[in-house]
Amino acid sequence: MHKKPLKLTLVILSLIIVSCSSKKEYDLSEVRMPYSIDNLVNDKFETRFKENLDNVIARYTSEDPKLLVFDDISFEKEFSAKYFSPTTLEFYADSTSTHINYIALKTSVVEDSNDLYTALLEKFGKPKYYNKDTAFFNGLWQVDNTYFVFKQSFNSAVGGEKSIRTKLMIIDVTKDELVNRFLSIDFDKYKKYLKELAKQSDKSNFSYENFVKSQEEEGYKNKYQEEIDNNLPL
Repeated sequence: MHKKPLKLTLVILSLIIVSCSSKKEYDLSEVRMPYSIDNLVNDKFETRFKENLDNVIARYTSEDPKLLVFDDISFEKEFSAKYFSPTTLEFYADSTSTHINYIALKTSVVEDSNDLYTALLEKFGKPKYYNKDTAFFNGLWQVDNTYFVFKQSFNSAVGGEKSIRTKLMIIDVTKDELVNRFLSIDFDKYKKYLKELAKQSDKSNFSYENFVKSQEEEGYKNKYQEEIDNNLPL
Protein backbone atom coordinates (compact mmCIF):
# COMPACT_ATOMS: atom_id res chain seq x y z
CA MET A 1 0.00 0.00 0.00
CA HIS A 2 2.86 2.39 0.80
CA LYS A 3 5.32 1.05 -1.78
CA LYS A 4 4.67 3.66 -4.48
CA PRO A 5 5.26 6.75 -2.28
CA LEU A 6 8.40 5.10 -0.91
CA LYS A 7 9.65 4.32 -4.40
CA LEU A 8 8.97 7.91 -5.51
CA THR A 9 10.84 9.24 -2.48
CA LEU A 10 13.85 7.06 -3.29
CA VAL A 11 13.87 8.27 -6.89
CA ILE A 12 13.77 11.92 -5.78
CA LEU A 13 16.57 11.33 -3.26
CA SER A 14 18.74 9.64 -5.89
CA LEU A 15 18.23 12.57 -8.27
CA ILE A 16 19.23 15.03 -5.54
CA ILE A 17 22.36 12.98 -4.77
CA VAL A 18 23.35 12.84 -8.46
CA SER A 19 22.74 16.59 -8.81
CA CYS A 20 24.86 17.40 -5.77
CA SER A 21 27.66 15.04 -6.77
CA SER A 22 27.85 16.51 -10.29
CA LYS A 23 27.83 20.12 -9.12
CA LYS A 24 31.05 21.91 -9.96
CA GLU A 25 33.06 23.29 -7.08
CA TYR A 26 34.79 25.76 -9.37
CA ASP A 27 34.33 27.27 -12.82
CA LEU A 28 36.90 29.49 -14.53
CA SER A 29 34.22 30.92 -16.83
CA GLU A 30 32.63 32.62 -13.82
CA VAL A 31 35.79 34.44 -12.68
CA ARG A 32 35.38 38.22 -12.55
CA MET A 33 38.06 40.66 -11.46
CA PRO A 34 38.88 41.81 -8.83
CA TYR A 35 39.03 38.27 -7.48
CA SER A 36 39.61 37.29 -3.87
CA ILE A 37 42.56 34.99 -3.16
CA ASP A 38 40.28 33.03 -0.81
CA ASN A 39 38.50 31.62 -3.86
CA LEU A 40 41.59 29.60 -4.76
CA VAL A 41 43.82 29.39 -1.70
CA ASN A 42 41.72 27.45 0.80
CA ASP A 43 41.16 23.96 2.24
CA LYS A 44 39.08 22.77 -0.74
CA PHE A 45 41.78 23.01 -3.41
CA GLU A 46 45.41 21.98 -3.76
CA THR A 47 47.52 24.99 -4.69
CA ARG A 48 51.24 25.63 -4.29
CA PHE A 49 53.02 28.89 -3.60
CA LYS A 50 55.99 29.01 -6.00
CA GLU A 51 57.74 32.35 -5.66
CA ASN A 52 57.49 36.11 -5.21
CA LEU A 53 57.89 38.15 -8.37
CA ASP A 54 59.25 41.69 -8.04
CA ASN A 55 58.42 41.53 -4.31
CA VAL A 56 54.86 42.49 -5.22
CA ILE A 57 53.33 39.44 -6.88
CA ALA A 58 52.95 36.02 -5.28
CA ARG A 59 52.91 33.25 -7.90
CA TYR A 60 50.92 30.05 -7.32
CA THR A 61 50.34 26.90 -9.39
CA SER A 62 47.93 23.99 -9.26
CA GLU A 63 47.11 20.72 -11.02
CA ASP A 64 44.02 20.06 -8.90
CA PRO A 65 41.35 18.61 -11.26
CA LYS A 66 38.65 20.48 -9.32
CA LEU A 67 40.16 23.75 -10.57
CA LEU A 68 40.67 22.64 -14.17
CA VAL A 69 37.10 23.43 -15.18
CA PHE A 70 35.64 25.91 -17.66
CA ASP A 71 31.87 25.91 -18.05
CA ASP A 72 31.03 22.24 -18.84
CA ILE A 73 34.62 21.21 -19.61
CA SER A 74 36.61 19.24 -17.05
CA PHE A 75 40.13 19.14 -18.44
CA GLU A 76 42.26 16.02 -18.75
CA LYS A 77 45.23 16.09 -16.37
CA GLU A 78 47.76 15.64 -19.17
CA PHE A 79 48.14 15.06 -22.88
CA SER A 80 49.73 11.65 -22.48
CA ALA A 81 50.79 9.44 -19.60
CA LYS A 82 53.88 8.63 -21.64
CA TYR A 83 55.15 12.21 -21.81
CA PHE A 84 55.20 14.89 -19.11
CA SER A 85 52.55 17.31 -20.35
CA PRO A 86 50.33 18.34 -17.42
CA THR A 87 47.35 20.64 -17.67
CA THR A 88 48.10 23.38 -15.16
CA LEU A 89 46.65 26.45 -13.53
CA GLU A 90 48.83 29.42 -12.60
CA PHE A 91 47.78 32.58 -10.83
CA TYR A 92 49.27 35.78 -9.48
CA ALA A 93 48.15 37.34 -6.21
CA ASP A 94 48.95 40.89 -5.21
CA SER A 95 51.06 40.48 -2.08
CA THR A 96 49.93 43.89 -0.85
CA SER A 97 46.24 42.93 -0.94
CA THR A 98 44.00 39.88 -0.94
CA HIS A 99 43.27 39.90 -4.66
CA ILE A 100 44.23 37.72 -7.61
CA ASN A 101 44.84 39.74 -10.77
CA TYR A 102 45.86 37.03 -13.24
CA ILE A 103 44.91 33.38 -13.82
CA ALA A 104 46.20 31.16 -16.63
CA LEU A 105 45.11 27.70 -17.72
CA LYS A 106 47.51 25.75 -19.95
CA THR A 107 46.80 22.49 -21.77
CA SER A 108 48.01 20.49 -24.77
CA VAL A 109 45.06 18.08 -24.93
CA VAL A 110 43.54 18.36 -28.43
CA GLU A 111 39.91 17.62 -27.57
CA ASP A 112 39.94 19.91 -24.52
CA SER A 113 41.58 22.69 -26.54
CA ASN A 114 38.92 22.46 -29.25
CA ASP A 115 36.13 22.34 -26.66
CA LEU A 116 37.51 25.40 -24.87
CA TYR A 117 37.57 27.40 -28.10
CA THR A 118 33.93 26.48 -28.74
CA ALA A 119 32.89 27.19 -25.14
CA LEU A 120 34.42 30.69 -25.21
CA LEU A 121 32.48 31.57 -28.37
CA GLU A 122 29.25 30.14 -27.01
CA LYS A 123 29.54 31.84 -23.64
CA PHE A 124 30.95 35.26 -24.62
CA GLY A 125 30.14 35.57 -28.34
CA LYS A 126 32.45 37.13 -30.92
CA PRO A 127 35.80 38.33 -29.49
CA LYS A 128 36.49 42.06 -29.23
CA TYR A 129 39.68 41.23 -31.14
CA TYR A 130 41.03 38.15 -32.85
CA ASN A 131 43.70 37.01 -35.28
CA LYS A 132 43.44 33.56 -36.84
CA ASP A 133 45.15 31.51 -39.53
CA THR A 134 45.97 27.84 -40.06
CA ALA A 135 48.80 27.92 -37.51
CA PHE A 136 47.37 29.89 -34.59
CA PHE A 137 44.47 31.69 -32.96
CA ASN A 138 44.65 34.72 -30.67
CA GLY A 139 41.42 36.12 -29.26
CA LEU A 140 40.31 38.53 -26.55
CA TRP A 141 36.97 38.94 -24.80
CA GLN A 142 36.09 41.52 -22.15
CA VAL A 143 33.48 40.93 -19.47
CA ASP A 144 33.20 43.93 -17.14
CA ASN A 145 36.71 44.41 -15.61
CA THR A 146 37.94 41.05 -16.84
CA TYR A 147 39.85 40.10 -19.98
CA PHE A 148 39.66 36.51 -21.24
CA VAL A 149 42.74 36.21 -23.48
CA PHE A 150 42.99 32.99 -25.50
CA LYS A 151 46.01 31.72 -27.43
CA GLN A 152 46.36 28.52 -29.46
CA SER A 153 49.16 27.03 -31.55
CA PHE A 154 47.91 24.34 -33.96
CA ASN A 155 51.35 23.10 -35.06
CA SER A 156 52.45 21.75 -31.69
CA ALA A 157 53.46 18.22 -30.77
CA VAL A 158 54.15 16.23 -27.62
CA GLY A 159 56.53 13.30 -28.12
CA GLY A 160 55.88 13.40 -31.85
CA GLU A 161 52.10 13.30 -31.40
CA LYS A 162 50.00 16.20 -32.67
CA SER A 163 48.73 18.53 -29.97
CA ILE A 164 47.28 22.02 -29.66
CA ARG A 165 49.20 24.25 -27.28
CA THR A 166 46.52 26.28 -25.56
CA LYS A 167 46.60 29.05 -22.98
CA LEU A 168 43.66 30.90 -21.48
CA MET A 169 44.56 34.00 -19.46
CA ILE A 170 42.10 35.82 -17.23
CA ILE A 171 43.41 39.32 -16.46
CA ASP A 172 42.24 42.27 -14.41
CA VAL A 173 41.58 45.06 -16.93
CA THR A 174 42.66 47.73 -14.42
CA LYS A 175 46.16 46.28 -13.90
CA ASP A 176 48.13 48.07 -16.62
CA GLU A 177 51.41 46.28 -15.89
CA LEU A 178 49.84 42.84 -16.37
CA VAL A 179 47.83 43.94 -19.41
CA ASN A 180 50.96 45.36 -21.05
CA ARG A 181 52.99 42.26 -20.23
CA PHE A 182 50.55 39.67 -21.53
CA LEU A 183 49.26 41.61 -24.54
CA SER A 184 52.76 42.51 -25.77
CA ILE A 185 53.08 39.37 -27.88
CA ASP A 186 50.42 38.60 -30.53
CA PHE A 187 48.10 41.36 -29.29
CA ASP A 188 50.23 44.41 -30.09
CA LYS A 189 47.59 45.87 -32.43
CA TYR A 190 44.96 45.66 -29.74
CA LYS A 191 47.37 47.24 -27.28
CA LYS A 192 47.71 50.23 -29.60
CA TYR A 193 43.94 50.45 -29.72
CA LEU A 194 43.83 50.53 -25.91
CA LYS A 195 46.26 53.46 -25.90
CA GLU A 196 44.03 55.38 -28.30
CA LEU A 197 40.93 54.38 -26.33
CA ALA A 198 42.42 55.94 -23.19
CA LYS A 199 42.58 59.30 -25.01
CA GLN A 200 38.91 59.29 -26.02
CA SER A 201 36.38 61.38 -24.10
CA ASP A 202 33.56 59.09 -25.27
CA LYS A 203 35.02 55.62 -24.86
CA SER A 204 31.70 53.82 -25.40
CA ASN A 205 31.65 54.83 -29.08
CA PHE A 206 35.26 54.00 -29.91
CA SER A 207 35.34 50.31 -30.82
CA TYR A 208 38.29 48.44 -32.27
CA GLU A 209 36.62 48.75 -35.69
CA ASN A 210 36.48 52.55 -35.24
CA PHE A 211 40.17 52.53 -34.37
CA VAL A 212 40.99 50.49 -37.49
CA LYS A 213 39.18 52.99 -39.73
CA SER A 214 41.01 55.88 -38.07
CA GLN A 215 44.34 54.35 -39.14
CA GLU A 216 43.63 54.72 -42.86
CA GLU A 217 46.15 56.87 -44.65
CA GLU A 218 46.03 57.75 -48.34
CA GLY A 219 48.57 55.77 -50.31
CA TYR A 220 49.40 53.39 -47.43
CA LYS A 221 48.14 49.95 -46.57
CA ASN A 222 46.13 49.80 -43.37
CA LYS A 223 47.89 46.95 -41.54
CA TYR A 224 45.03 46.68 -39.07
CA GLN A 225 42.42 46.26 -41.80
CA GLU A 226 44.74 43.92 -43.69
CA GLU A 227 44.89 41.64 -40.64
CA ILE A 228 41.08 41.60 -40.41
CA ASP A 229 40.75 40.83 -44.12
CA ASN A 230 43.20 37.91 -43.86
CA ASN A 231 41.61 36.37 -40.78
CA LEU A 232 40.07 32.94 -41.12
CA PRO A 233 36.43 32.84 -39.94
CA LEU A 234 35.70 31.95 -36.34
